[in-house]
Amino acid sequence: ISKSSVQRAINCFEETGAFHDRRRSGRPKKLNDRNVRMLKRLTENDGRYSSREITNKLNNSLKNPHCKKKCLAHFNWTINDWKRVIFSNETTFYVIKRKNKVKIWRTKDEQWKEGCMEVAAIGGGGRVNFWGAIASEGTDNYLIPKVHLYQMENDFFYQHDNARYHVSRQVQTKLHELGIKLSEWSAKSPDLNAIKHLWSIIDDKLKSRSISSVNELTEALSTEWLSIKPELCYELVFTMSKKIQKCIANNGKYIHY
Repeated sequence: ISKSSVQRAINCFEETGAFHDRRRSGRPKKLNDRNVRMLKRLTENDGRYSSREITNKLNNSLKNPHCKKKCLAHFNWTINDWKRVIFSNETTFYVIKRKNKVKIWRTKDEQWKEGCMEVAAIGGGGRVNFWGAIASEGTDNYLIPKVHLYQMENDFFYQHDNARYHVSRQVQTKLHELGIKLSEWSAKSPDLNAIKHLWSIIDDKLKSRSISSVNELTEALSTEWLSIKPELCYELVFTMSKKIQKCIANNGKYIHY
């Protein structure tokens, strides 16, 4: 043992009456006792989990209480409160690769019959990236004019997801310059955005159309978007309170709605 180590031990005992190190300041632990027990169970029960799989499972256990807390903050919101929220989202529509499966009537022996099969195109045959926003009174294509209008009439919130381009410094700076207050949600949490249901409605309508090119898909999307009635948007916003209640009842986990 070096002389300096002995001297540090003597000095520590004279100051604190013990030889153990003092409590150090630093970054607090991310894992509480419950998370440590869960980590132990994951590694003991099945040692084949990869580090990424373990991380995802632990992240789920960490975000659910946080998401539930966010939902509780909106538990007493009425339709008048949700009317002050602008919901935006983006999605991708494909020319051939539909989001919904095509179902057909066939007998057991017709599984490989030509008319009962559909050839899949690599890459979906082309795609259109689509962005939109809704509020209780209808749809909108441009965020900034909508924001200026709402700022004159309401104390409003803006809700979008945690995609990388949404949380980038450039976007965050622009939102701050516009004076936009965000309705924040946890990353990888149940998506309670009212506009999400609208994409499924549009996709169902596109199934009845014969679409073979990106131009036709773009035109069809424009037609369907412009045909959305304000009453539908109001109905989607109106369901937010029920979604919040279901998410709380499920302890902040995903819900089927």
